[in-house]
Amino acid sequence: MSDGCGSGDGGGCGGCGGACGGPYVPELDARELDPMIRQSAIFGVLMGLPPQGVVRIVVNSDPSGIADLLEERLPGQYSADVDTVSEDEYRVLFSRA
Repeated sequence: MSDGCGSGDGGGCGGCGGACGGPYVPELDARELDPMIRQSAIFGVLMGLPPQGVVRIVVNSDPSGIADLLEERLPGQYSADVDTVSEDEYRVLFSRA
């Protein structure tokens, strides 16, 4: 019997950094990046996502510009779910189709 925590069923808490009850989602805190390279770094992470991959990116300004540019360049390949934590913290879950 498995509770999904640290087991071989892909659940979290198995030492991979995930939380119990859900899969591990890598996170990039882009607020720490130099503004001159921030957008390129974010796009590099997104382009490296495998199909059906997800990543959470934390930014300090409205992420709609990034999502719009991604849709313009690669239509239908990514979706973005934005969680506004505060006026200077947005957590965006990007998913690749």
